[in-house]
Amino acid sequence: MEETGAKIRPTGIVGVYGGEQMMVEYPNGDRVGYITTAYECELLSDAHPDMEELLELGWFERSNIETLARRTWIDRVIADTPVRD
Repeated sequence: MEETGAKIRPTGIVGVYGGEQMMVEYPNGDRVGYITTAYECELLSDAHPDMEELLELGWFERSNIETLARRTWIDRVIADTPVRD
C-alpha cells in the first residue's frame, strides 16, 4: 500500500460504492462524484505512515469505529465487510 509501505494480499471485493453519499461540492461550486471499491485484504507486513500523505495509522475494533470521525459512507462498507476471527 503506497502510503504505508505494507504488503497485502487482496482476498475479495467487499463492494463498490457510489451515489449521493459519494458526492462532494467544493467551495467554488464544482460538484464531483466518486466511486470507490473496497477490498478485503490479508496484511502480509507491518504498516507505517509515510509522514507525507499519511501522518497516523491505527487499527480499531469494529465496535470502536463508531466513535471516530468518518465519512458516512464508511458505515456501509463496514456493514458489508464480513466479520472474521
